[in-house]
Amino acid sequence: MLHRPRLIPCMLLNHGDLVKTVRFREPNYLGDPINAMKIFNEKCVDELCVQDISASKEGRGPDFDLLRDMAEEAFMPLSYGGGITTLEDAARLFHIGFEKVILNTAFFEDPELITRISERFGAQSVTVSLDVKQDLFKRYRCFTKDGTVSTGQTPQDAAHRAQELTSCAQAAADALPNDPETTRQRLAEFESLWQKTEPHWQFIAIHEDLEEVSLALRETQDALLTDDLSAAKAACDRIAEAVETILHKELPTPGNIF
Repeated sequence: MLHRPRLIPCMLLNHGDLVKTVRFREPNYLGDPINAMKIFNEKCVDELCVQDISASKEGRGPDFDLLRDMAEEAFMPLSYGGGITTLEDAARLFHIGFEKVILNTAFFEDPELITRISERFGAQSVTVSLDVKQDLFKRYRCFTKDGTVSTGQTPQDAAHRAQELTSCAQAAADALPNDPETTRQRLAEFESLWQKTEPHWQFIAIHEDLEEVSLALRETQDALLTDDLSAAKAACDRIAEAVETILHKELPTPGNIF
């Protein structure tokens, strides 16, 4: 099956103007965002991302009037980030025509906001944007408020969790068929890790990959209940392969961000 690449431009807003920055600095004026929207309509882009780079830094909410005008002009799906701090902000954006909200600062300051939006509007309606740059010690860190406040967290944190899950899943597979009881213990450890990690991955990984892990986990548990060690081994291997897929294909690292 042939997969066509999707073209998703990102428009940066600063006090209502369309701007461009380099390394989060010195926004340069490019023009009117409504006119830019018309150009993207003509180019038939697949989706358009709109981000207000100064809203969170200045402690203000989205410019709903401007965003409504942009949504009325757009012929493509829209996502928006900048100054979103409440469920009500997200609801207003969906009401005026945006299909997704993008969280950056709120993701670190109020992680439960993701859960509240997902529960109300579905997991497909919210995504996370990671602003990553080097700190004074040349270490890659995630920043908020338009790249001005360091969170101290690295973009590899999720990858490290994936590696931990991979090791746990592979240990369960390796214990079969000689030690089914050890496999059950390893699976219990894996399931505990997965329950803590999977909700966060929903916003940075493809859902089909996540579902493959959950499905293979259930199949392994069912096979062990019937002492079908061959089927359990195959399902365990699928768990490890699925987590490896997420680790290498989906999660953010400096290599695939830059």
